Amino acid sequence: MICAIFGHKRDSHRTWYDGLDWRSNCKRCDGPLVKDARTQKWRPFDREQDFDERRSGKPDRTDRVAE
Repeated sequence: MICAIFGHKRDSHRTWYDGLDWRSNCKRCDGPLVKDARTQKWRPFDREQDFDERRSGKPDRTDRVAE
């Protein structure tokens, strides 16, 4: 509801590159966001418009190698 009024708020601590675009989730509603390459602004990820097999998934924090 708050996102409908004020817009989405990107979680800057959980941003990743999926091989095509920068991605994040909304801090308020946890909805997926994508940085539009044309406008350089963040917008909701549209599964139909933004689908591309070349995109990689969100990195799993457990995949990191322990030192």
